[in-house]
Amino acid sequence: MSVGQQSGIDTTKITKPIQLLAAWLVGLIFVNGIFLTTATSFVETEWLAAVLVIAAVINVPVFLVSIFLLQTKFRPEMQEDHYYNEYIKDKLGRLKSEKKFSPVTINNNNNNNNNDEVVNDFEAKVDNEWDGVKLLFNPHLTGSDLVKQSLQSNDIPINAEFGHKEWIPEFVIGIGRYLTYEQIGMILNALKNTPANRVGFVNDDDDIYEWDRTVLIGSYYTNALDKTYSIDAALEIHKSVDGIAQKFYQKIFDKQLDEDV
Repeated sequence: MSVGQQSGIDTTKITKPIQLLAAWLVGLIFVNGIFLTTATSFVETEWLAAVLVIAAVINVPVFLVSIFLLQTKFRPEMQEDHYYNEYIKDKLGRLKSEKKFSPVTINNNNNNNNNDEVVNDFEAKVDNEWDGVKLLFNPHLTGSDLVKQSLQSNDIPINAEFGHKEWIPEFVIGIGRYLTYEQIGMILNALKNTPANRVGFVNDDDDIYEWDRTVLIGSYYTNALDKTYSIDAALEIHKSVDGIAQKFYQKIFDKQLDEDV
């Protein structure tokens, strides 16, 4: 018979990190109970009884310190699978952005010919305002129909849909690199009175160039209130950067980094 069965814990039902913490506490009580009960049986071997009592006493601060570390330093790892997956994607995207890219230094990217062309045309006007821009739309969030209508009424084309039917608290406009100042303004003004009320920088997931010239309307974002601007604040920033898109990117990029430090 296993320890888990003896202590009344069905290990097959422990599927969440918080349940693991509870199992640890039950395990602490069970193990210390065994130590102290066994110690009382060693009447003639006092040194062995003393060892078991000391071990039981030491177990308590060791367990408490371990639980404290799990709830502080390793708190992200104690999230449920879905939220931990979102945390990992956000963290990996952030690290790539910090090490390989800064919106202020976009002209230093010489590793990809296609992106060189994008940089050269960063502020250029094109015959079609949205040529080369991918706008992906999440239809599963509250108010998405109104958002879609606002985009269409402002002649902003939707290229494809993405996402799933899981609720998230904030409807975020995620803006990837290399949109022009005019394109950013058109999107913000088109959606300023819709449920898409947050604006943030889009982190790459698997590839450093994954979201270049891409807008995610309804982006999945962890800690959106801390890492993104309200759409009204984003519009104020847009007005204040003197028509220079790089300055706007730097603002929304810095907002995310400030909260991650």
